Amino acid sequence: MKEAKSTELAKAIKALVGDKRALVLVSDKSDKNENLIKSGRNLAEAKLLQANYLNIRDLLSFEKVIIPLASLEVIKGYLG
Repeated sequence: MKEAKSTELAKAIKALVGDKRALVLVSDKSDKNENLIKSGRNLAEAKLLQANYLNIRDLLSFEKVIIPLASLEVIKGYLG
């Protein structure tokens, strides 16, 4: 994301999952994800989580999970 805008992120998540609650994984807290993380702080229908902190409770708490390829690589790295 170019700017930290919660409304833009909410629209993008709604386009992907509809009216369902979503868990959005980010690969890390690097500068490239900074605006995404800031935008996701205020969203009630979504939670942003670093991929290396993924746990079963969060997976079961949300109806949909959005996993970018970079986050998938992080998960593969620590789960094998």
